[in-house]
Amino acid sequence: MLNNPQEYKRMAAVEQNHWWYRVLHKKSLIPLTPFSKREGGIKILDAGCGTGGLLLKLQAAGYNNTLGTDIST
Repeated sequence: MLNNPQEYKRMAAVEQNHWWYRVLHKKSLIPLTPFSKREGGIKILDAGCGTGGLLLKLQAAGYNNTLGTDIST
């Protein structure tokens, strides 16, 4: 999948609604809940973020200090 723009387009098109991504994002948010009220927030790095769908979920949940990086362009 590395540097496969068509695959990333397909992933981005389904990432917000596909059951697998929804479960993955929900399970990723659960361990962060105790930190959600921390003064000044927390910094979150999504290394290997792919299309950035998890970053969108984090931001929607109120985590504003996020950064994503991926090896693919």
